[in-house]
Amino acid sequence: MAARPATTPEPKTARRFLLNLTDGFAFYLARYGLESDHASVRHILETLGYLDDVAEDPYLEQSVGTGVTDSVTSYWRRRQPECAVAPSGFESQGV
Repeated sequence: MAARPATTPEPKTARRFLLNLTDGFAFYLARYGLESDHASVRHILETLGYLDDVAEDPYLEQSVGTGVTDSVTSYWRRRQPECAVAPSGFESQGV
């Protein structure tokens, strides 16, 4: 299925949700009936945290400011181990 062009208006029935990492994992676990110690959780965390192939985006820097990539990398270096140590928190979201 081809992606819609960026100028196409969003359908009226579509909803936008803001989820944090914990919410996203809770939905993932609930959707697939998995426990937080499932191998896929660690794999997803490692994949989300792999930023070595991310290039600087001049357009993003123009709109947000310089150092965006460094900020994201710093966030993941801090957040990824927290999630890996206590993934059971993903299940406590009441999803």
